[in-house]
Amino acid sequence: MLIAVGEAKQFTVEHSKRLRQDLTKEFREELVAVRQQCEGRSEVVKTKVEEMREEVTRLRRSLEKQSLGAWGRSEYPEPAGQGRPYTSLETGDVSCCGGRTQSTHLWYTPAPEDDAITPPQPPPPPSVTGFAQYVGGSSVQRKPAEFGGQMAYQAQFELLAQGQGWGD
Repeated sequence: MLIAVGEAKQFTVEHSKRLRQDLTKEFREELVAVRQQCEGRSEVVKTKVEEMREEVTRLRRSLEKQSLGAWGRSEYPEPAGQGRPYTSLETGDVSCCGGRTQSTHLWYTPAPEDDAITPPQPPPPPSVTGFAQYVGGSSVQRKPAEFGGQMAYQAQFELLAQGQGWGD
């Protein structure tokens, strides 16, 4: 009986070893197949992300050309999002902190960093009506930085319109 128990134990150990080896081999093959499959998919995802970034960039440029091209913005190769004014090629009486008699700066709002196209901002409230101060019968222009919040948007537009010679 002892011999039968010993043989059964030996059979179980050998069978367990073979089963473990077979399963390990099978799992490795499956793991390799899954990794190959995932690598292919991650490459597809990377490609799709790059395609989407290119599409967003193309749409941004198209939108800029449509909405800002008439203002002369397309002359400037510098991308939006830098947070500084574009200076026109016109010459004017410029001093360090003084004003100009005619605005030659085109102001813009920086683009977001996250590659998402943002919806247009709401217009300023109707109570905000002007940007020029009248002193002694002459108009004194103020820089957009002198305006607060939403009024700066309207002031930028009005300065631009005046600089371009657009009528009221």
